[in-house]
Amino acid sequence: MGRLRERLRAGQGVPDTEALLDQVVARFAKGAAPATLKWLRVSVGQKLRVIAADEVDFLRAEDKYTLVAWHTPDGERGEGLVRVALKDLAAQLDPGQFVQVHRSVAVNLRAVAHVVRGANETATIHLKGRDETLPVSRSFLHHFRMM
Repeated sequence: MGRLRERLRAGQGVPDTEALLDQVVARFAKGAAPATLKWLRVSVGQKLRVIAADEVDFLRAEDKYTLVAWHTPDGERGEGLVRVALKDLAAQLDPGQFVQVHRSVAVNLRAVAHVVRGANETATIHLKGRDETLPVSRSFLHHFRMM
């Protein structure tokens, strides 16, 4: 407000808000989807690693952080932490590639070896090249109904 008052006093006038709004509407009207996250900055001990989103196997909520598990094309596997909540991080990833399967777990569908149905409308995900299994809660089982 202060800057606007100064501009009015200096005789610069008010910016053309109609033109600015037209520019904003034109950008959204193009139907451009928001860009998905391509790289994650992951803390591994004292190091900061940059991991391609395609290399991520799964994401798991760990208190206020998110654990990221990945593998590289040359076979290196690792885990590290991101200082972003799982909910916020999952929203930035490609929804065609990453699916939330539990309130505390999201998985890269390319990393899924198979899914085993369990009792009470739940399931367990087995990952390619990993011993870990990931839970699928009944709220998210609809992603795997067609198996």
